[in-house]
Amino acid sequence: MNANTNQQGKGLHPLTSGAFPNYTDNNTLPFQIAPAAGKCDPVVLVSPHPGVMLAGLGDGSVRTVSSTISVATWLNACIPDSGQPLGSDW
Repeated sequence: MNANTNQQGKGLHPLTSGAFPNYTDNNTLPFQIAPAAGKCDPVVLVSPHPGVMLAGLGDGSVRTVSSTISVATWLNACIPDSGQPLGSDW
């Protein structure tokens, strides 16, 4: 078995495999919006835009994601094969 697959043979997802910190524990988003100089976290996405982050989607479109998005909606958007619906904040 490949180290990058689980028992069902599906690839491990970085948000759920433990490869990144568990942001659901403290209900913070795994991205930063306009952090102060010197305060960028090198292991998370960073947006220089105040209040939003630009996200490229699989269909080639780009949308803004508000800093008020819930962690649940963000994770559901990042793991499309979970089957979970996106929240109204998407």
